[in-house]
Amino acid sequence: MKVLLNGSPRKNGNTAQLLKRDMDGAREAGAEVELVNLYDLQPILQIIIPF
Repeated sequence: MKVLLNGSPRKNGNTAQLLKRDMDGAREAGAEVELVNLYDLQPILQIIIPF
C-alpha cells in the first residue's frame, strides 16, 4: 500500500485536491493508495510527541 499524507488542516483544500488527483493517476497505473490527513492524527501525535 502506498500512502499520501495531507499535512493541511483543510481536508478539502487545494493540497487535498491535488493529492486526490495524484491518487487517481496512481490508481490508474495500478498502485494501491490511501490518503491520510495528518490533522486527524493530531490527538495521537500529541501523546507520542508532546508539543
